[in-house]
Amino acid sequence: MVFPIIMIITAAIILIIGILQSYAAKRKEKTFWGSRRVAFILIFLAVINVSASIYTVCLEYEKSKLLESRESEKLKQIAYRSQDAIDPIISFLSSYLSANGLDKPLTIFNENHEDEPGKDRPAGYLMNPIIDVFSKSSLFKPSNTWIKGRQLTWIESLHQGLRESNYRCDLLMKHYGTVNHPLVVVIDQLRMWSQFLVFLVDTAKHTEMKKVWENGISHEQHLDLLRHYFLLILKAERIIRSILKTETK
Repeated sequence: MVFPIIMIITAAIILIIGILQSYAAKRKEKTFWGSRRVAFILIFLAVINVSASIYTVCLEYEKSKLLESRESEKLKQIAYRSQDAIDPIISFLSSYLSANGLDKPLTIFNENHEDEPGKDRPAGYLMNPIIDVFSKSSLFKPSNTWIKGRQLTWIESLHQGLRESNYRCDLLMKHYGTVNHPLVVVIDQLRMWSQFLVFLVDTAKHTEMKKVWENGISHEQHLDLLRHYFLLILKAERIIRSILKTETK
């Protein structure tokens, strides 16, 4: 935008000189530039300069609008893919929590909750109803998920959802990891957390740690890890809605 401004200022100076030259020539005064023809040339140059400046400003405006449109479309693509990356866990939570008596289990994820002051996520108490179910309901009971004719347990279903979510987050980061946006930051955090939780769940399935998960998770630190992960999902859902301009339910 600096160049068009310089051109307009230059055109204004040339125009003023041209008008003064024309006035002087009309009065037949002797001037440094000579005749009225010079005045007309100066005015003509000023008009061309102004026209070029206006044209340049219009081009810059169109360019900025095009870039803005492209950035907006890119953000929307990131939002859609982020939702796709979260969906495997959302689907698991809907099934598991409903099967264990939590009414409208996904309501919290459809609400906008700002980050807690001084922290990078919403308040932990928001997840209390969900964490309460995990602490009291066994993950080793049969789920409503079947694969190749075999019914999975809830812990197998959770493991599968975490792995799929981690895979989708990883793909998203490979494509958009350089984009400077809060949603990309959250998805990267979810990618790392889901990878860690896959290991944790796998350990709970095959080691003595099964004892503290079998009748509901009794290990407070494990519950806090799940709480943190679900809060990041809650934050991601809020940002996705703000990008796609979708209403809360």
